[in-house]
Amino acid sequence: MSNPFRPGNGIMPPYLAGREDEILWFKNSLNSVLSFPQNVILSGIRGTGKTVLLRKFEGICTKEKWLFVRREFNNKLNQEREFLNALLTDIITKTKGISLAKRLKKPVIGFGGVLNDQT
Repeated sequence: MSNPFRPGNGIMPPYLAGREDEILWFKNSLNSVLSFPQNVILSGIRGTGKTVLLRKFEGICTKEKWLFVRREFNNKLNQEREFLNALLTDIITKTKGISLAKRLKKPVIGFGGVLNDQT
């Protein structure tokens, strides 16, 4: 078997090895508000799977119907206020998208009758 660990800028590998504990912890955290983390920091050198693990978490959130907002930290955001503003902007943008999608799924009374997401 060839080595599945190849740096690839967040590209999902054929097999996600050695992250079972983190994935189980994350799934369990979503199911219990008492164990839900306030903050999580994933850090490591380039090519160690940080982005891949976050994408896995995003997939879990989508499946469980949780909102997932991604914000990468950089030098521009090294002040807490700047980071918070960027994160809040991301949250507002994402929730507006959800709100619009829900409104579009509701039947709309129009001049020509009732329209829904099936038409």
